[in-house]
Amino acid sequence: MSDRCRDCAAVLEEYDEDTLALAVVVLSMFIHLSPDLAAPMLLDIMQSVGRLASSANFSGQAESMLIPGNVAGVAKQFLRCMFHQLAPNGILPQLFQSNIKDGSFLRTLASSLIDFNELSSVAALNMLLEGLNNKKSLPAGGTMLHCLDNIATFMEALPMDSPSNLWTTICNQFQTFLTKLPSVLPLKCPMDSSLRIIICLLKIPTTNATRSLLEPFSKLLSFVIQYGSFSLSYLVELCGLCYKAFNKERDKFYMSRVVVLELLQALKFKSPLPDTNLLLLVQFVCADIGTRLAESTIIQKHMISTLPGCTTAAMECMRQYISELLDFIADMHTLTKLKNHMKACCQPLHEDTFGGNLKVGLAQVAAMEISKGNHRDNKAVVRYLPWLYHPPSTMQQGPKEFIECVSHIRQLSWLLLGSLTHCALHQGSISCMPIPLDAGSHIADHLIVILIGFPEQSKTSVLHMCSLFHAFMFAQLWTIYCEQAAAAPSLQNQNQTEFSSSAILTGLEFWSRVTPSILQLMAHNKVMVEMVCLHVISLMEALQECNSTIFVKLIPMWLPMIQSNLKVRDSVLINKSALFHNFKLHLISLCFSTSICQLGCSCVFRPSKTG
Repeated sequence: MSDRCRDCAAVLEEYDEDTLALAVVVLSMFIHLSPDLAAPMLLDIMQSVGRLASSANFSGQAESMLIPGNVAGVAKQFLRCMFHQLAPNGILPQLFQSNIKDGSFLRTLASSLIDFNELSSVAALNMLLEGLNNKKSLPAGGTMLHCLDNIATFMEALPMDSPSNLWTTICNQFQTFLTKLPSVLPLKCPMDSSLRIIICLLKIPTTNATRSLLEPFSKLLSFVIQYGSFSLSYLVELCGLCYKAFNKERDKFYMSRVVVLELLQALKFKSPLPDTNLLLLVQFVCADIGTRLAESTIIQKHMISTLPGCTTAAMECMRQYISELLDFIADMHTLTKLKNHMKACCQPLHEDTFGGNLKVGLAQVAAMEISKGNHRDNKAVVRYLPWLYHPPSTMQQGPKEFIECVSHIRQLSWLLLGSLTHCALHQGSISCMPIPLDAGSHIADHLIVILIGFPEQSKTSVLHMCSLFHAFMFAQLWTIYCEQAAAAPSLQNQNQTEFSSSAILTGLEFWSRVTPSILQLMAHNKVMVEMVCLHVISLMEALQECNSTIFVKLIPMWLPMIQSNLKVRDSVLINKSALFHNFKLHLISLCFSTSICQLGCSCVFRPSKTG
């Protein structure tokens, strides 16, 4: 309806303060005298008056500042009187189950009741919970989601850290309410409001009352992680507040331990977590240890940049399970099992990229933990990888030793990938070197076992067939890892120049031990020449893209390998792919396009006359 002037019939668009205040008084009398007639319009009336109550005439006027006689003061008094009158009739449970379109109404209501002695905002919350708990069953489905969202919005406007005699009673009411909640919540829905409520309750000053809620909190949090969707920032804030609010270690780690156990249960195929939630839990642990996952369709940049900077102690809870993480990333069948398990309970949305992101994230956690625990004596890496400094001897190279070496190389590859991912994302701000450089010679022995045993063992299984790929992939990662170590700040008792030179020499020493085994492998037959040739070219291209210093210095070592098999390799590669149509020209361009002059390398690759 539009109001018109009685004289000229023009539509009235503005009213003075007195007229609006008088209209609010008329509405108040209408509700007081005829509540049955006002009931269908009550929600609209409250939201309309709430907009007046939140209005401010002056830019510096605070929300709690009342100017006598103005319409905002009259509107706030209307809300106070109306809720005080209708509270015994159950208006609060009915209101909070409604779909409130005005997003600021509940905040305005909380500020209006905050200093109202007859019905304070804390007392209103208590009456709301009492009304919901007195029902035989809580509302289910979308109604419950609306109710939780409204409760969270209302509680966020309350002074949760102020003392009140009602907090103990409210905590008892919430204990009953939260226990019933998982049975009525819908699945696969956003459940941030549940976490927001827990965050508000953790701010209550009465710690003893809040401690009784930890068990209902944990059950609700497990339900949200398993069956709903949530924001990572709320999860971090929740666990950070729990760590801050309590004094005993058991209580401080309570919520973080729940999150970590949910992650481990999913990795053991015992809990049906959606792929998005699983990666968010990995990022939760990464945030506590000082790293982050690479950006993807699940983990986006704004999600990580908005995380609160609070301590969650997630790594304290995860530390005892690092060995299990290493076993997970080393096993080549875990991702297949995990995807099959997820398909049985929920449809994975990011199947193509999920496995790689998950294993790299777990590798980052393990790499950071090992790196921080190494110190000078490398205690952490020896504890988690006891075989690192004890490679199989040359006299023991049977099938068992071969498969063990492949498994160890795969595990090391993921650790190096986690370390390099961290360094790429943080640009050397926090050092991450899980594998000591002095282990390079022992790692080369593992690689030599694979290269020597490949011709005989490659026909046994798929894992044996892939062993050559894993060997060359690790060699590439180790080379880049040595260069990254040379560029990173030194953690040793050496100056930076000495440490950088040592890292480069480690990479060169590694290749000096491995290259003879590659030559020995190529001497078997033409098939081996073809396979090794493709791996070597892929390796050289990858190192070239990284502007590898070690790659340039390795050219003189690799020239005999290239020249001795040049004719065979040319015939193979011409038939294999157009990419390698002329291997000689490809090799020449590859070597010369590397930044030799910038790196100051003394070696010069000179093509032959036939080339």
